[in-house]
Amino acid sequence: MRVHQAIVYAFDHKEQFPSSTVQAVHQPLTMLQWADCFVLQQWLIIRLWVSCLTHDLLNDSSAADFMRVSYAIQIADTVLEWCSLLDQRILEAHGTGMCERLFDIAMAVVMKVQGSGTSPTSYDDHVLEGYFKLLGKLRGGAHPFLEALEVADKSVRLLGRQNP
Repeated sequence: MRVHQAIVYAFDHKEQFPSSTVQAVHQPLTMLQWADCFVLQQWLIIRLWVSCLTHDLLNDSSAADFMRVSYAIQIADTVLEWCSLLDQRILEAHGTGMCERLFDIAMAVVMKVQGSGTSPTSYDDHVLEGYFKLLGKLRGGAHPFLEALEVADKSVRLLGRQNP
């Protein structure tokens, strides 16, 4: 969401930037375009977070919230909240690419649980359940991402029970 806020700020204060930095938007985005841009933006943030996680750069005591293991759940919840406000056809118009990006965002929650070394919180469970429902609805569940998310979630929970 911070990137979105920075973009909005830049357009609102474009007179402070060189003309080559910020160009005027000639037409407002349609809901279809906005949904694609928003989910893509959040997916990119998650991809950066995953990179930081895999390079052991995240720390829950970090002053920067985006450098915490718990940050993924915030992004995932925000995306889920916005997607619940959109018409299903808007999300489906982008094909399985949208399903894949939503899957990747949900997988970050699974990775957060795995990376924290603790059992999932009720908040984690709530957000993951939302993604199970969303991915099950999109394209009638006719994509591989719902099953892949369920398998990943079950395996992390099984590992958690074996290593208390």
